Amino acid sequence: MTLESNASKVEHGVASALETSDEAASQKIITEVNQDLSKMTAPEKSYVENDLQAKGVLPDLAIKTGVVTEDEYVTREDLTKLGESEGPDSLKGMAARYLAENFETIAGNRQDIDANDVEGFDVRIDLAVKTAQAMREMPGLMTLTKAGMSDADAAAKDGLEAKDIENLLAKPESLSEDQKKALEFMQSHFDLMKTPRGIWRATDWTTPRITGESLDDFVDTSVPLGFRKQLQIVQKDYGESQGLKAEAEKASVPVPEPERDPAGDGTENKIITGDDASAVEPEPEEGARDAGHDQSQGQLAPGDPQDSGQTDEDRAKNPNELGPDRRTEEERSQTVPGDTTGNGNELPSQGKIVRDIMPRDADPDEFGPDRREPQDESAFQTLSDRTKRFRNFGEPESPGDKPQEGEQPPEQDPFKTIKLKEGATVQDFARSQLGQEASDDDVRALTEKIVGANDSLDGAQARIEAGAEIRVPRELELRAVDKVYEVKPGDNLWNISKSHLQEKSGTRPSNQEVLDMVNKIVERNSIPNPDLIYPDQKLIIPGEVPEEVEPPEEEAPPADPEESDAKKKLLEEAEEKFGDEPEKFEDFKKDMETFEARKERDGITDGDIDNTYKEVTRLLEAEGDTPINQEQREKLAQQIMFQAANPNQIDQGTNNTCNMNTVEVKTYTKQPAAAAKLVVDVATTGKYTTTDGVTVEVDPTPHGQSKNPVKFDGARSHASEIFQVAGVNLHLNIENNKTTPPGQLRYEQHDPVPGVRGGGEKLMDYSTTPPTEKGTSPGVNVGNLSNLRDVYKQITGVEERENILGHENFVTDTSDAVKRVSSEEELTAYLTQAKADGKFPVTVAVETTNEPFWSDSGGGAAGGSGGGHVVNITDFEPGPPGKVAIDNSWGTDDDHDATDPVSVHDLYIAMQRPRDSVDIIREDVRASREGGSPDHWREFELHRVERNLRVTTDEQYAEKLKETMATAKGDWDAGKSLEGKDRALEKLGELIRSLPAAQRTELTEYRASLGI
Repeated sequence: MTLESNASKVEHGVASALETSDEAASQKIITEVNQDLSKMTAPEKSYVENDLQAKGVLPDLAIKTGVVTEDEYVTREDLTKLGESEGPDSLKGMAARYLAENFETIAGNRQDIDANDVEGFDVRIDLAVKTAQAMREMPGLMTLTKAGMSDADAAAKDGLEAKDIENLLAKPESLSEDQKKALEFMQSHFDLMKTPRGIWRATDWTTPRITGESLDDFVDTSVPLGFRKQLQIVQKDYGESQGLKAEAEKASVPVPEPERDPAGDGTENKIITGDDASAVEPEPEEGARDAGHDQSQGQLAPGDPQDSGQTDEDRAKNPNELGPDRRTEEERSQTVPGDTTGNGNELPSQGKIVRDIMPRDADPDEFGPDRREPQDESAFQTLSDRTKRFRNFGEPESPGDKPQEGEQPPEQDPFKTIKLKEGATVQDFARSQLGQEASDDDVRALTEKIVGANDSLDGAQARIEAGAEIRVPRELELRAVDKVYEVKPGDNLWNISKSHLQEKSGTRPSNQEVLDMVNKIVERNSIPNPDLIYPDQKLIIPGEVPEEVEPPEEEAPPADPEESDAKKKLLEEAEEKFGDEPEKFEDFKKDMETFEARKERDGITDGDIDNTYKEVTRLLEAEGDTPINQEQREKLAQQIMFQAANPNQIDQGTNNTCNMNTVEVKTYTKQPAAAAKLVVDVATTGKYTTTDGVTVEVDPTPHGQSKNPVKFDGARSHASEIFQVAGVNLHLNIENNKTTPPGQLRYEQHDPVPGVRGGGEKLMDYSTTPPTEKGTSPGVNVGNLSNLRDVYKQITGVEERENILGHENFVTDTSDAVKRVSSEEELTAYLTQAKADGKFPVTVAVETTNEPFWSDSGGGAAGGSGGGHVVNITDFEPGPPGKVAIDNSWGTDDDHDATDPVSVHDLYIAMQRPRDSVDIIREDVRASREGGSPDHWREFELHRVERNLRVTTDEQYAEKLKETMATAKGDWDAGKSLEGKDRALEKLGELIRSLPAAQRTELTEYRASLGI
């Protein structure tokens, strides 16, 4: 048989085995295929294996042959051993080797995978195969489209419009099978792949169409993270299969046959993404492009050394499959936070409680697992013990410190306040206001005046961000803040406009916005032909005129407002219920006062406050013992009032609900009445109906921690149990409706079982009889974070865009609910705008293997020190360095308010997978040492992360810690970096405590010998 026939036979057999629902028949086909493989030569087997890889069927085959299952996890080492033991004569061996080679992309930062992980990977592979196919067929399809056109029309044709695709599909007899599949794929994804015509004339547009460049752009902007690398894997496998083909034919076919043309258009194995069929060029050499992608060419690299072709040495340098904890269970059991002797007798330091290591969940990209189980709740502070109040930046310490309403500048104030709509340095702003013709002396004088009037500006080159308010001379006539741009080789007006708008807003502009800017530039610069601009040509990019901010009119101090009817009624009802417990009643009234004080800070209205009071009154007025009794309702009323007053003290406890905790905090912060209504509805009826008519049933009785007479800091209240369980079920309703027929997953809270880890929650599948327990995690992951936004909308009726933050290398959800950033600058721009828009709190996805969350979770002794987590950013203070206040669902000790903020730089690191963050940490370490101020805290952190990624062994890790201790001792003795000494020593203590007993003792003694 010919090589293609052998491969085709195997492919047909694999397809049949995967399609049949008869397991016995499927296994019989697989056995027959294995027999066929055993008769092939080694090059033929390699060719067949690569052919199956390029077609993307090996993930399905891995599940079919039992390489991975839903209820058992396998490591990369297991897969490698299985691939070797099965050998080249087995489909199971092929599948195992394939999973081992692509383990990094499948597992993320975990050590193991199961069938669910592989299925998700398979979806991306399927898209990769189809997109690669579309790219290969594009030149041939353009040739068919141009057939019969005049030369002029053919020359102007640079892409496939929707009508072109329809016309081609109307004549299937003229298409190869590959061309037909490519067209059908492009047609089904046309709205995501299309792009407007480039600049031909400034106002000359055609119907949006698909080009090679737009297909390439589709890879980066419209599909889940990891797709680019998967497409490269497909291209690489396809290329390898062609090389193997020649070897196989030499070994198995006496007379060489003509090479197969994979594209069906005469281009052999050349991957063309341009639109001109005659412009056939070879693929770029491996390594010639950044991450396999060059926007200027729109082509795809054939492979990436970091994809599937890595050696073991390569993987050691970038081991993105590795999980957070490599210690044995025995070593873990020896580790107690705060115990430096290994005997487990020392109490946790700094009020931290001892927490067990919880097992990793099925999916490391799920946001919810807390994995921290309190051993002794008496170590917690109760709500009534709390004296710490969460503070954001610039928030007054007390009502007396608040600025008085109605204040305005003195009448003779020589300055006025304006808000910039375009960012600029002070000097550039001054020149824009005086005009390009102004003298340098005039510009310098105005610059100095502005700097002198604004404490936030420290010089002529200080940057004023868009949306910032500054004081300028009152006589200054405001003009647009224009920019001067010098054209570079390869520039065009479209790209210049797009880059300017993206830099200005921090988000990708729409095509219409780009076109509008192009037209403004053309008009402002009197450009006769928009296609003709020249290198070194200076263009004025029009800006917007700043707006003057009018001071508020002076008003007489408001009289003390009368109590509203809603407040009076709640106080009467509360006094009746709590009257025989004066202390409880006084606490309730104080919470009401604190809640009302939030009016100015968080922008809640009198209506919000009254409606919240009405809901709590409704709860206190309820009668009977069904579904909960009066005592439980009274406790819930106290908790609702406390949480409305202090949203920062809402926690997830030992449950996997950090995801819904962020929604709950946001709801109590911005729409407290909606949060109260949800809890009261469930407490009185056992059901909750959303603003759009979705109803979920929730057991309102308390379980586990929420039964406690008082809520401990870090634990979950009864009110939060109700809210979070209802929220998870709203999320599951969204997920259930994504399948046909709809799924029947439900989330339930039960009492924890003594001796069994976890908070007692269960994810149940009611599509089976009896219902099947599917796990404990709600299933909020990197791909569906937008569900948090949608649940918030269902509860409040308010829809927000980009109210969830994630790094593009971590979060794969590309919906408009999520803002995916790829640089620290982009993160800063988003936070600046979010503060200006009053958007906080904003939910952000972080990886708890990274700081500060590693330390917050117990410094390695908590299972929470590895895996996805979401927290709320409550405020932002511009830098340098920029800082954020963070509310964490683990308790107030793990919050980061204005007294203990997180730098934007550290937040950016925390938003990434550890294998990506390690390079930033290395650069920080290098830069600080070269700058003469070594950052020993970060040096210790680098050692931890490298050990976590298995770049270093445990023995090497211990030696590196010793080396850095000695180096730090020398630096401190020399007077270097003393301001960071305490922080570095605290980090060192955490690292030593997280070691196995023997190493812990060794390093403790070494540290003592240095006297640090």
